[in-house]
Amino acid sequence: MELYLLNKLSGLVPLYPSDLDLKKRLVVGETYKAILTVPRNIEFHKKYMALMNMVFQNLPEKYNKKYPTMDSMRKAILIEIGFVDAIVRFNGDVVFVPKSVSFSSMDAMEFAEMFDATLIYILKEILPGISREDIITEIENFM
Repeated sequence: MELYLLNKLSGLVPLYPSDLDLKKRLVVGETYKAILTVPRNIEFHKKYMALMNMVFQNLPEKYNKKYPTMDSMRKAILIEIGFVDAIVRFNGDVVFVPKSVSFSSMDAMEFAEMFDATLIYILKEILPGISREDIITEIENFM
């Protein structure tokens, strides 16, 4: 069961009518375990995808053949910033697989950390010479 709660001085209260319906299913007097996360913002996700698209369309020539798709470039960046799962192959080799950026795989705080690390990497390694402010302005225009 997943429900959205609003934190008020009086405690956590259901955010939407559907959440209230779910809360009503809980038995009074029973103990429940809750895992709290900050839900993601769709606009922030769109901003990330706009950044990836903008960078892909402005890749320096030396990267064009290495990254034929925006998704291959995006995954390479995730590996470079260490946003990975380490998989040990049966032969003992370690392979790094980029983590998913889906809504179900991370909360807003983790997504913000990943976005910031991505932006820092892009500004330092892929598009040096562009300021953070300029790239943010470009992202806004790209959306």
